[in-house]
Amino acid sequence: MKSNPYRFAVLAILFWLSGVSRAATINSSWNGGSEGWSTSTSWTPAGVPDSLTSPGNLFNVTIDNGVGPSLDIDVELGGLSIGATTGLNSALVSVSGKTLTVDQNLVNNGTLAPSRGSSVIVGGNLTNSGRLETNFVTPGTVSTTITVAGTFTNAGTLFLDAPGISGDSLTAGTLVTSGASSNVWVGKLSTLNVTNELDLNGGTVLVQGAINGLGRLNQFTSGSLALVNQNLNITPAFNNGTLQIGKAGLELDGTSLSVNGDLLNGGTISTNGIHSNVSSHGPNTLSLSGTLTNSGVLSLSSA
Repeated sequence: MKSNPYRFAVLAILFWLSGVSRAATINSSWNGGSEGWSTSTSWTPAGVPDSLTSPGNLFNVTIDNGVGPSLDIDVELGGLSIGATTGLNSALVSVSGKTLTVDQNLVNNGTLAPSRGSSVIVGGNLTNSGRLETNFVTPGTVSTTITVAGTFTNAGTLFLDAPGISGDSLTAGTLVTSGASSNVWVGKLSTLNVTNELDLNGGTVLVQGAINGLGRLNQFTSGSLALVNQNLNITPAFNNGTLQIGKAGLELDGTSLSVNGDLLNGGTISTNGIHSNVSSHGPNTLSLSGTLTNSGVLSLSSA
């Protein structure tokens, strides 16, 4: 009897599909100290959570004890949660020269510290209520990148190369500051890229480096945006072509800002307002192609 080649092909496909069906979602938690991520015995269940070395498996990782791992290998995960939600056990995860990929969402209530040419890539949303700071634990001069495909919601501290020596970057679809405790600082060599919209809902944003995508501002509800040494020409893509500042502040320091549309100010706009973290860099220029409607505070002064 002749063998049927199609039968063997079907069997091979079924065998392959059976292997795929055995792929699992694995919930891993850190039980170790400050050793490397690749230490298999420091995880519960034992084994290194990483889809790169365990293809087909989806790892959801929780690191909520006081000391977290250092990333000593490139890692891909499904989801990642850092730090206890109470804030009492602030876990530290350091990344030096490696790539951390989170396909879904990343939640940081502890400390995430990428540096020395590291990359953090988030396929979903990133929520930071703790401390996310580049060039913090192991400073270096090689740029670090953070990329968030969805929404970056910051209710904690976000520092992009505060020492100003490496020139790091953050790219996010939408950046939302949430609450008075939100603090965003873009160092003088670093870049903030917002591809969709920026929502300022409390806290402070200080940009000493570059900011791109500001033309897609959505709302300034509260908080403060300080721009240092910028040359910006924006066309508000939301609010019907109007840059609307609610109970918020816009501080210009050594900045030229042109708005292609209307400006509605219900908060505070100041030039050379001198943010607490920087000295004056004036002069400043604020120009409009439309109408300025001011029901707040407008303070214009020379350097």
